[in-house]
Amino acid sequence: MTMKRVGMMFPSRTSAEHPFIEPLRQAVEEGFGRKAYIQPSMGGSLPDAVWTKVLGAPSVVVPYANADEANHSPNENLVIENFYDGIASTCLVIDALSGQ
Repeated sequence: MTMKRVGMMFPSRTSAEHPFIEPLRQAVEEGFGRKAYIQPSMGGSLPDAVWTKVLGAPSVVVPYANADEANHSPNENLVIENFYDGIASTCLVIDALSGQ
């Protein structure tokens, strides 16, 4: 069997100790109305290195999905309240970080 690499993404990580994390966590808690947890590293294939390594900017992901979303499967789903709470959280995050 022969394998051919057709592309790649460089690894990237923003520290959980970054000054933006605490205001972001508070904004997400306010938007969702429940405790937010910080997960310092997640698997996935996102081009975050463009932000962190090329532009020198922090990059974080705030998922809106429910725990049983079945991401990328035939029965993928999203609780609609999470979608609306996510929009509110995004607005609160922008507001919280606008003065940083």
